[in-house]
Amino acid sequence: MVIFTLSVFFCYVEEAHGVYIRGVEVPVEAQAGKDVSLRCWVNPWPGQLYSLAWWKDGAQFYRSTATTSSVALVSLFPLPGLTLKEGSGGLGHVVLERVRVAATGSYTCEAVADFPSFSQHLVPANLTIVDPPDTGPLIAGYKIRYYPGEVLAASCTILRAHPVPAVSWFINSHQVEEGRQEVVEVNPEVDLTFTTTSKLTLRLKRHHFINDVINLTCGAQVGQRLWTSTTITTHRARPHKHTRPRKHHDLHATTPIPRQRRPQQQRPTEINFEKDEAAIQQPAGEDLSHVVGTGSVQFHYGWVVLVSTLVCAVLWA
Repeated sequence: MVIFTLSVFFCYVEEAHGVYIRGVEVPVEAQAGKDVSLRCWVNPWPGQLYSLAWWKDGAQFYRSTATTSSVALVSLFPLPGLTLKEGSGGLGHVVLERVRVAATGSYTCEAVADFPSFSQHLVPANLTIVDPPDTGPLIAGYKIRYYPGEVLAASCTILRAHPVPAVSWFINSHQVEEGRQEVVEVNPEVDLTFTTTSKLTLRLKRHHFINDVINLTCGAQVGQRLWTSTTITTHRARPHKHTRPRKHHDLHATTPIPRQRRPQQQRPTEINFEKDEAAIQQPAGEDLSHVVGTGSVQFHYGWVVLVSTLVCAVLWA
């Protein structure tokens, strides 16, 4: 990832006679691990310059003092998080080597005139060190499939970045303006970076699905120029199909059904009163059920009527 270094150049003009700083050059942003050059230009004036110094957040780290000779005495004062070396660009030029996030701050160039005025002029400028996140944004909490009308809730975490990133959400490359977006957590790390978590809550509508697909993107802008993003894909869910009852031929096609035997209808027993020796010799009162309908012993209905008539005549007599 390439970060372009922007420089700010300030020009000042003073009507009154005295020392004044024509301008300073301080990058607005610089990438962590790179060298940063600071410059301070002082306009020539009739008097002698007593000193030219650089300060960071109120602490001096560079000082050039006039001497009796034409060569100035340059002193460097180490500060936590800064590695310094004198620049080759002349008075007021200093280089910050392999800057870290700790180099972020307010830098001020100070010019002081010599005796008798000891007039002073200060020009400040801010420097921000941009440290990219360890990885791309991490999206979590989403589902693989959604129905229209469901609520999509997802989180996006940017690990160890400086400065605090600005998080944006996109659906199918269009920035999400609806729903609820909020930064739920910003945790400072020991190296002065930040881990940031953003959450999106959005009720999905039909227009969010393009060809039944949603491309959800979380993007993070770190500083003015650095952009990183991650995209995940989720799909539209389909309603479950209800199982229809199988037709008869479908059942036969898969599982054979055993045929059930129809109960056989019993034919009415034909009673025959033909005389048979075995039937005649049957003792009175003995059950003849084992004889009826078997072999040649069959009884005719006419004999039953005759016997019944005789019994009735006896009873009436």
